[in-house]
Amino acid sequence: MTTTSPTNTTLSSHEGTVVYEVSTPDILGPSQTTIKRGESVIATIQWNLVKGSTITINGKSSTIDEVFPRSGALSTSRIWTTSNGEQFKWKDSAKLYCVSMESGLNLATYDRTYFSLFRDKKSTLDISANASHLTDDLIVTWVIAEKKARNRRRSQSVGGRDTSTTQEDNER
Repeated sequence: MTTTSPTNTTLSSHEGTVVYEVSTPDILGPSQTTIKRGESVIATIQWNLVKGSTITINGKSSTIDEVFPRSGALSTSRIWTTSNGEQFKWKDSAKLYCVSMESGLNLATYDRTYFSLFRDKKSTLDISANASHLTDDLIVTWVIAEKKARNRRRSQSVGGRDTSTTQEDNER
């Protein structure tokens, strides 16, 4: 991973080959994150605190809360259902990690590196070999889950409002 930002980074294979590029222009107001594998756009995310954020995959747009809902009213975990019906859950604790809803097996773990400007160690998103068929889904949902986790941590550290929630989240 080239940076610790989930919305502006490149993700590489163990051999160092860039596989995914995640980019978000620096603009005020609502922004759009584009997630690419090679030259192919696999998803775009429109971040919007007022109207609720939307995700577009394969030409279909939905709100994030529809396709990646919280697992419970007060939970920070979110559940994703793939196009073939497989479900997994991202959980945020000491580390952000993802498990299969069916088997409970770990599919991916995000190891955050704090103070990365002063350290050689880079943040890593490790995807289990048995989850390689889910890589696109895991990358897209990791971007959302980590952005929301960062917003939560930021709001907790300054005692502010959780800016990762949408209007729908606030009504729950």
